[in-house]
Amino acid sequence: MWGEERVVQAFPEELKKEPTKYIESLPLYRRPYLSSWMDKEKAGRFFNLKIRDLLELGFDPTKLKEFQCEGTEYIFERISPHFLPLIEKRREMLSRIGENVEGMRFHSTAVHINPPLAILRDRGNVYVLRRKLEGIHLEEGLDQLRTSPHLKDMNQIMGIDRMAVMMINKVKERLRKVSDSSLGEEIEDLVFFISWDLQTNIPKLMVDVTSISIQTVWVA
Repeated sequence: MWGEERVVQAFPEELKKEPTKYIESLPLYRRPYLSSWMDKEKAGRFFNLKIRDLLELGFDPTKLKEFQCEGTEYIFERISPHFLPLIEKRREMLSRIGENVEGMRFHSTAVHINPPLAILRDRGNVYVLRRKLEGIHLEEGLDQLRTSPHLKDMNQIMGIDRMAVMMINKVKERLRKVSDSSLGEEIEDLVFFISWDLQTNIPKLMVDVTSISIQTVWVA
């Protein structure tokens, strides 16, 4: 178990003693993909997921868990041990570029980083802790905008998906300018999240008389 000392020290004793048992008992992160599937299934089969259910979902919905500690909300993500070197490298990189990213603004969009805060290894499992965001992964957001019945028409009129992609490209371009030239490939591999209302499953936007923009972009 390692990471930011302030965060790790605040962990409950049960988490420190039995990480896997504690984390796997936490509630699932209700991202839009999972919420829409549960609504469709009436949540009846959810807690008895079978392999066919995972294949239908196209991802493992059990690997993201919500965790609250000292009034702050976090997400635990279970990853394959094979990806641990990549996560450690990403954590170091985000630390290096943090000063250039944190507080950056494009028009009305604020840019922040969301680095791994702690990494836990236990019983062959690896868990990564990050702050829970008021947003979702860019790709999931784009998919929701283009396929969800309550968002498709609005997106076609306002071009939110194109605007989000353009904003991410601008952030990447700025990072290339202010970062070490050797980090070009790593910058392309960064993960981006956009502000999103998880309760209503709609993007959080800034709207004025001349334009619209995403409220916040996070780099992870």
